[in-house]
Amino acid sequence: MKKLVFRIFILIFPLLIVQLLVFYLLLKTGELTKVETVLERNFKIYGLAYSDVQQEFQYKKLKNLNETNKKIDILVIGGSRTLQFRDLMFNQPFYNAGVIMFNFRDLEFLTEAILALKPKIIIIGCEQYFFNKNFSMFDTLSEYNSSSKFNYKAILTNFVADYFKQKFTLNEIKDSNNEFIGLSAIVKKSGFRPDGSHNYEETEKQYGLPGELFKDISGRIDSKVARYERVQEISTLAVERLRTFLHKCHKNNITVVGFLPSWPKAIIEKLKKDGNYNPYFLELPEILNKEFLSLDNNYFYNFTDIEKYGATDYEFYDGHHASEKIYARMLKYMYLNPKLKEYLNIKNINSIINSKHRFGLN
Repeated sequence: MKKLVFRIFILIFPLLIVQLLVFYLLLKTGELTKVETVLERNFKIYGLAYSDVQQEFQYKKLKNLNETNKKIDILVIGGSRTLQFRDLMFNQPFYNAGVIMFNFRDLEFLTEAILALKPKIIIIGCEQYFFNKNFSMFDTLSEYNSSSKFNYKAILTNFVADYFKQKFTLNEIKDSNNEFIGLSAIVKKSGFRPDGSHNYEETEKQYGLPGELFKDISGRIDSKVARYERVQEISTLAVERLRTFLHKCHKNNITVVGFLPSWPKAIIEKLKKDGNYNPYFLELPEILNKEFLSLDNNYFYNFTDIEKYGATDYEFYDGHHASEKIYARMLKYMYLNPKLKEYLNIKNINSIINSKHRFGLN
């Protein structure tokens, strides 16, 4: 019996050692770090590879800003297509809470925390799919406490699999420091910056030509899935929820700048040719323009087709996300508004636009 137990131990012991080693490596990368701990640390980039805690991070950061009485004059909110606004583009205290919401039901939940921050200006990205009742998450309240539910088994399995696929090396982990939290941050320099904006992979060679980068979104349009569900009409419920938010901001003397995010020209052509997305182009801009301008000191910009502002498809990260160079082009146009120009750092905006880097990164 003792021999049997010993043999089992001999078989299991190496597996335990491997699991402990993997667990140690995951701890070193920061993949298992709770959001609350991240908020207490100074970091350059925070990006997890195996857990989606983006909304939780932004929500708890918003609460943290309130609790610490941090002065924020300019607040950005919206989906993932607001994350390219950066603090260096502005002259006054700024935070980008992009991807904090997936729909306007989320906005209802977040309104109290947003207003408590008392910003002077809120820039809100009105994602087109927010207004589509066929969007799979149209009326689903987002999860804002996901890091307490880490799937450790899945994280461990995927980490080991990616190592053998040579997606990262042990030296990259060994040489990393506490300024980069999470494997995506360490290996790709991808994740949140301290100002809430998102840093994409820094090297241009990581990105192919537009045709290659747009394949994913093109496939979603063909399949009518994942934010590209068929659009029958603009949801009146979504518009009403936005209207309620605008009126609450107006009551609190907060200027709200709304905009429709950009698509590459190739994607716009495909959406229009498909014929199932016409309300995004024929109805939504006019509806939003009316809602925003019905209140004093609010502004609305339709940046759906960014080509007219000098951008090209080459300046998009993918078929859904524009680069910082494109967002700088948006702000340069907003700079023409005398009420907004005092908030904008036109020198840095021009520097990004004129950068030789494809995406304007610096």
